[in-house]
Amino acid sequence: MTKDEADDTGASVHRTERRFDASQAIAGLGSWEFDPSTGERWWSAGCARLFGFEGSIDVLPLDELRDRIHPDDRETLGSIVAESAREPAAQTAEFRAVLPDNRVRWLEGRFEPWSGPIGGVQWRGTVQDITTHHDEAELGRRISRARTALSECNRALTRATDEQELLDAICRIAVGLAGYSLAWVGFAEDDERKTVRPVASYGEAA
Repeated sequence: MTKDEADDTGASVHRTERRFDASQAIAGLGSWEFDPSTGERWWSAGCARLFGFEGSIDVLPLDELRDRIHPDDRETLGSIVAESAREPAAQTAEFRAVLPDNRVRWLEGRFEPWSGPIGGVQWRGTVQDITTHHDEAELGRRISRARTALSECNRALTRATDEQELLDAICRIAVGLAGYSLAWVGFAEDDERKTVRPVASYGEAA
């Protein structure tokens, strides 16, 4: 191979890498590979970005990566990984990453075993940003709960025999169906201190 041919090949590889990186950035996607027999690890720049790592990182920093997984998700994710290690099979998991600026990003990880070129089981997978999808789904659930709670409040209005019974029922509905931890109703008193007199409450601190 001549020098010009080598330069052309190098330039072509560089363009391919740039396109690959740009495609992953647009899709909110990253990829990785791991060889347990040698400890060799690789991940794409897109994968690094999803966990909040900046710049070029050739080796997956496992300790730092573990620290960036949300504390409430570490045990579940660890159990999935351990199960896959015992019985190699493709797996999917949703979990949260806590970024250096304390933002929380929802990720979907997919990984599967495969036979390496020299034998033995290796792992490869992808990680994708699903924050927008997850937020939209959560918003949909909240709207559904609110509609259900409103419907139940209307039913309580028709069934209540007095004001106190109605207010108590509405507080219970707000906690039981709308998802609030505490609900209360207060009446404003006509005094100089603008006192609010609690008349009904339900929930954790009630």
